[in-house]
Amino acid sequence: MKRTLFFRCITPLCLPALAMPAIAAVEIDLGVTSRYSDNARRTYSDKISERQDEYSAGILADYENSLLDFETDYRASENRFDKETQPDRSLIEGNAELLIGKAHHPVDLLLVHSRRSVLGAPDQVDLLQNEDERQIFSAIPTARLRLSPVDNVLLRGDYTQVDFRYTDIFNSERTGGSLIWQHRFSSVSNLEVAAQHTEISYDALPDNDYEYQNASVTFATELRYLSYRVSLGYNQSTPEVGEDFSAPSYRVEIDYRSGFNTLSLLASQQITDTSLGDGNQGMLDNVNLDDATGVGLDQFESRVVELRWDNESLCERCNAYASLLYEQEQYQTLIEDNDQNVASIGFDYQLSRASSVGLQASRQERKFDSDVDRNDFTVTSFGANYRYTFINDLSVQVFFIVDESESDAETLTYDERISGISLTYTF
Repeated sequence: MKRTLFFRCITPLCLPALAMPAIAAVEIDLGVTSRYSDNARRTYSDKISERQDEYSAGILADYENSLLDFETDYRASENRFDKETQPDRSLIEGNAELLIGKAHHPVDLLLVHSRRSVLGAPDQVDLLQNEDERQIFSAIPTARLRLSPVDNVLLRGDYTQVDFRYTDIFNSERTGGSLIWQHRFSSVSNLEVAAQHTEISYDALPDNDYEYQNASVTFATELRYLSYRVSLGYNQSTPEVGEDFSAPSYRVEIDYRSGFNTLSLLASQQITDTSLGDGNQGMLDNVNLDDATGVGLDQFESRVVELRWDNESLCERCNAYASLLYEQEQYQTLIEDNDQNVASIGFDYQLSRASSVGLQASRQERKFDSDVDRNDFTVTSFGANYRYTFINDLSVQVFFIVDESESDAETLTYDERISGISLTYTF
């Protein structure tokens, strides 16, 4: 669990910003996982059984004082393959945010870093050797002008660098800014009108450079049980070579909390590109299967609808969730249009204060338009685990997973059974 501390820096070597009274919470964990797969290469035939080991370290930390807000969540891992079905590989994934300044200050600076694994191509088998790693760094300065007690005008800059570990032709640089007017209706609701302009450049392929514009109106409110944020607008990309690409844009976020139930809805439509993708929004330890790099450089319109239900009242000791996800990509020039549906459920039961069991199931269906030279596939996964935590913050987990992939292509058809054990020490 996180260690929460209240402290004041008293050494003369402390920076002034760090010398202020602050709240800090830190959690560090070290882990070892050993799993056994009966089809390590995930092939239709010529199956190879293999032991796969992972050594990991993670840090989760929060820090806040009257000037700074800092959050970080990183995980480093070393992956070893007993029979060399894949090359051994080290990974670092995570994200960090540092905000210098507060909302009531005239200026602030937000620094954001994230790193995620992304699949090399949308129809590749999900193996570590088929994954790339995308790193995104952004510096976002903001200046505020208070027009009245309820009105503010913001001038916001944005510099973003996107880098890939292997396919560096996808590296991009983004420079732009936004003009924003904010109006507060009450303590729980506000309105925002924004206009954005960004220039995107690729060092390796400058003919793919383009400009992006977006204008939007956003209304947000937060009530006792219901909170929502609705943004409507229009976005357009103007490439260095080729025709403009434009479409309406929107983003709707709704959260409803009642007792032991939480219902969340996300719906969005926007223009992005194969370098930035979804901006590394996925969770840690989950490979972004819909944000593949192997399709080439292009802009595309992304549509996402996700519905999730979390429940803590089915029984006294259990938690459950269910989610539905729909994603669609429509490209400007490349013949790569596709969509996918994902359904998942999970159930955890607390056997005692120290032990629990869990069950998970998911089904992913990916389909490509008829003129796309790729194969549709469906992946079904079932998992079960048992976890026990000792009083010294050492935990052990035993797990079993069954994956089955079906497709007209033999290269995407396989079944795999994985069993394993993991040890984690948290301090």
